[in-house]
Amino acid sequence: MKSIYNILKDKELVIETLSNTISPNEYSNLKVKEFQDKKFSRTYNLITDLSSFGNSNDANKIEELFVVFKENKGKYIRNKSALIISNSNLLKIVNAIIKKDKKIYKEIKTFSSIEDAQQWMQ
Repeated sequence: MKSIYNILKDKELVIETLSNTISPNEYSNLKVKEFQDKKFSRTYNLITDLSSFGNSNDANKIEELFVVFKENKGKYIRNKSALIISNSNLLKIVNAIIKKDKKIYKEIKTFSSIEDAQQWMQ
């Protein structure tokens, strides 16, 4: 699976779908493409789909991706950010990672499905 982004102008939403093989450098490159897209707006909310990450071993990789996420958060003026994590054990680990980081703790919420995240965005 390839990591991609999709910009939904009508919903003022960016959806990133990340492969569990993506590196922080590849994620940075994806963010650059996203920011340069003509449909991109700094005010759009963000959903990052990490549902391809399936076990607790992926927690370290997700923590590395958070570094890129935090580096780019200043480029947004959004109200809401969401992470999609379908594995319940990994969800607990990621929630703990988020809670210990004061920069993103109140700015991001986790969900187990993209539908739940989109509903929260509305």
